[in-house]
Amino acid sequence: MARKKKPLTNISVQDWIQLSSSPAIQNNIKTDLYSEAYLSLTKLFPKIHKDQWDGAVTALHLVYGWMPTIPKLKTYQHWSGADKQRLVNILQQAGQGKALGGPDLHHLKVFSNNSIVGGSKILHFLSPNLFPIWDTRVARAFYHRSKVYAQQVNDVDRYLIYQDTLLGWMNSGQVSKQVATLRSLAPFLGPVSDLRLIELVLFHKP
Repeated sequence: MARKKKPLTNISVQDWIQLSSSPAIQNNIKTDLYSEAYLSLTKLFPKIHKDQWDGAVTALHLVYGWMPTIPKLKTYQHWSGADKQRLVNILQQAGQGKALGGPDLHHLKVFSNNSIVGGSKILHFLSPNLFPIWDTRVARAFYHRSKVYAQQVNDVDRYLIYQDTLLGWMNSGQVSKQVATLRSLAPFLGPVSDLRLIELVLFHKP
């Protein structure tokens, strides 16, 4: 009989506050070389025609230009017109700040190189206050583990847990105070969303 896997437990808000106070993490955030590219993408995404299929493909290529890989177009080459329209509708909802459920995220995942990591980046640039970016580095910090497996990261349900957790943290006065401290570290952090700053602490954890 196969042994049941032990569920992953994420860090607490107090753990995050402690991490966010680390001089090493704060230095990594204020010297992040990707920040300029990030701000350029946040300015560009609102100009994408989210009500058109071409806009969805443009968004995919923009975020994968920000990642160490290229989008595999064959993931959606077999899609019908209805499949493509569903994807367009999902991006429209995200851009309007509407929450997405598991089935929609699975559809976006297929479109995004079969990767919820890539999908999370598209969602984040469409609505930076609602959808955090998710990747292996963030997952390791979030679950306080030295290693996480690809199937654990590329899991829609885990992304939803991560999103719900970070959105919950945003209701904490302590988190709001610490986010303000992080925002003051560098001028380019001024227009960055609170959710992005919370996520950056996890991303920059050594």
